[in-house]
Amino acid sequence: ARSWDEFRHNAGLRLVAERGRLMDEACRAAEGAMAAVIGAETALVEDLCRQHGVDVANYNCPGQVVISGAAPAVTRAVEALGAAGVSRVMRLEVAGAFHSRLMAPAAAAFAGVLEAVPLQGPRCAVVQNVPGGVVTDPAALRRNLCAQVAGSVRWESCLRAMLAAGVEVMVELGPGKVLSGFLRRLDRSFPVCSVSSLGDLEAAVALLDGR
Repeated sequence: ARSWDEFRHNAGLRLVAERGRLMDEACRAAEGAMAAVIGAETALVEDLCRQHGVDVANYNCPGQVVISGAAPAVTRAVEALGAAGVSRVMRLEVAGAFHSRLMAPAAAAFAGVLEAVPLQGPRCAVVQNVPGGVVTDPAALRRNLCAQVAGSVRWESCLRAMLAAGVEVMVELGPGKVLSGFLRRLDRSFPVCSVSSLGDLEAAVALLDGR
């Protein structure tokens, strides 16, 4: 058996890999679907989700949420949204119903994995999708890491929490500019950059140097 000292340097990557494996198993166990809803009142979307047995997977930004659940239920919810006058609903090309009740088996299994990993209080502010704000207590961090597998991603709340905490600039790492776009829906003037190439990295460094 490996000691914690040998394991800890790769603990984060191992947890991400195991979380992905468990979610893939949940995807294979049930046919799920997701759809982005644009320009609808959040309360209306939540109400129709309850009526049709699906979940709000993502609260991305003002005017954009994503619903998730069993494929037939999502189809019924999409039809109900259309009947309610919501014209911009887009089915997403995904492998399953992420951040919905169909991920509950993955969340339960991941809880056991997390129990075996020591967690310490963070050295910097950590904002988690569940509950959508800053979390400092290690026990809460553990609970939230598990809960967010099947729970809603409260990204808009996360962004608002970071802005309220005094964050001066945001850097999005990875391909695409989706998250940067969500931030601009909140504050078009806030400094943000996306990094997916060497040139992007140099631009980000210049932006940070100028703060």
